[in-house]
Amino acid sequence: MAREAKEAFPGFPDFRANVTFTPIQYFTVVVPHCSRGTVRIVGYVLRKVLGWVDERGNPTREQLQFTYRELIEKAGVSRESIPDALREAVDKRFLRCVQSPLPDRIGQPARNGIYEIYWDKEGRYTNSPVEFRGFFYPEAAMMEEQAGSRVVSRPKAARKNIPNAFFDELLPCERLSVIRAVGALLFYSSQWGPGGERKVPVSKSITELSRLSNLSRQHIHGAVTEARERGYIIQVDAGCFDPAAGKDSRAATYAIHWAASAAVGRVLRTEEIPTQPAGKIEREQEQSVKVDGAPVGKSERHETKMVNGERSNMVNDIRIKKELKNLQTTASASYASDESSQKVAAESGFDLLCKAGFDERTARRLARKRSPDVIQRQIQWLAQRGITRNRLGFLCRAIEQNWPQPESGESANSFLEPARQFASHYYAGYHGFTGAAATEPFAKDIGMASKFIPRLLSQEPSEALIPQWGQRFGRLMRDKHQGDLKAKPNLSFALVLFGDKFLRLLQCESAACRRKALGEAREAHQKAFTSPYIVYLRLVETELQKGNPSVYGDFAKHRERLRHLMTSGPFLASAERLSNFGSEESRLLDFAAFFQQHPKKPVLSFWEWDARLNPQRFGSGDTATLPQQEALT
Repeated sequence: MAREAKEAFPGFPDFRANVTFTPIQYFTVVVPHCSRGTVRIVGYVLRKVLGWVDERGNPTREQLQFTYRELIEKAGVSRESIPDALREAVDKRFLRCVQSPLPDRIGQPARNGIYEIYWDKEGRYTNSPVEFRGFFYPEAAMMEEQAGSRVVSRPKAARKNIPNAFFDELLPCERLSVIRAVGALLFYSSQWGPGGERKVPVSKSITELSRLSNLSRQHIHGAVTEARERGYIIQVDAGCFDPAAGKDSRAATYAIHWAASAAVGRVLRTEEIPTQPAGKIEREQEQSVKVDGAPVGKSERHETKMVNGERSNMVNDIRIKKELKNLQTTASASYASDESSQKVAAESGFDLLCKAGFDERTARRLARKRSPDVIQRQIQWLAQRGITRNRLGFLCRAIEQNWPQPESGESANSFLEPARQFASHYYAGYHGFTGAAATEPFAKDIGMASKFIPRLLSQEPSEALIPQWGQRFGRLMRDKHQGDLKAKPNLSFALVLFGDKFLRLLQCESAACRRKALGEAREAHQKAFTSPYIVYLRLVETELQKGNPSVYGDFAKHRERLRHLMTSGPFLASAERLSNFGSEESRLLDFAAFFQQHPKKPVLSFWEWDARLNPQRFGSGDTATLPQQEALT
């Protein structure tokens, strides 16, 4: 399918957000060696399974059910190509078919196919389509790379963060050659470094892209031209041809088009000036000032820049320092010029602070220092900061320093203390220490753990479990490193490689507990509503006896055959079993089973009756909190 609108692509968004953690074998095995339909369907499944979470922050599902219409409209695969593409994906072990699709037939409704990602949990990592036996499941793999004149094997992550725009915007609507060209550049543009996985300024020539995408130079040249027109890639170097034996010739190179940063600065208001000595403000301003998201260096001191649409001379120089001083002086003078209004404001702020829980002495001190507007804003914003302990101490610092309104992600500060606990107990568990965890972790460990804690709490929202989780993760890594003399227990490194595995372990345990609770709830519900269901069966049986006695006669013959087998067959039933067989409840339940799939007179099973006719059906009332999707499985 060709892109209908020819507008330029705005660029792939910031690499650190809106990404899908994609197996790199999708770009080394699937994209270069498979048909367009297979590339699109496998990419669609990876995006839906690995890139989407539910309202609780958990992955929505591991299996995916889709219709032909969904693959046509969302994955961009034509109807006639879908069967062959799915067959190729299953045959080459990209996907596993859990439930085969069935067409609509007489007496049998159509059934959608259910597929899941084919993971290879035990095999060796490979980029060869012939040796491929499923996507490599572990977090890291030993991969060969060129190190000077020799090839060495080094551990590398088996997945990469790929912008969602590749799957949502490019994959469903572009030609296979464009997908391969842009996919190859994206694959090499996200690499691991000292600061973690980041986008790097990688540029490739036509020859290199031809080799990476398994296309001829002619085809890749056309794909690159089209990708540039769409806005997916940019030309880094136009190259040149040296007629003098090609001594100074160089090839044209291309790179991914990343969207420009949308960071916007803001003008400080008087009450937002940090309460720091003027000298400290001057030193900070002398180092760097951000203008529209980019730092201004010392060499740009005397340039004129636009900040929020207003012109400011000598952005990173003395005039700004004096302006900040003047703002502070003006603010102080404005408060001193009207003592009566200041007194009223202080009393108003004092009342707000007392209601927030401060003692009288602290409330008066803060009310004299900050205006009532600032105090009221900080009290309102406290809920957005996600504070769980020492609430008043945190609020006191926020008022004194007049912190800005928290934006998305700033609540991570609230996880610093839980992160420190997690890291401390991790090291205790790693070294088998059974006493009180008191190790002071590195700042990098706390920073990584503060990002990991919200993912843990999404499994079980209880901060009381954080020390236990830290101990368990430490023991897990100790078992991983057993026998490895060069292994290092660094938490920051362990979270990158095995954090997801630990979350998966907790997920499985939580799912097992939910399944057990669900089974017990279903069993109790069925036991509680068996009597009303028996009443329903009695009415249906009476109706069938009167309305269609010949059909009911089939059931009566069925019962007689069962009784004959129980009394005269090779395995005689006990007297107790015969007594139960003759009871009304046993007969009616047998009646429901016999006519459940009957073409002339279908009878509802218990759960069908519960869903359609029971006013207190399972999932309502006390059972409303149970997962409905699990209740239907």
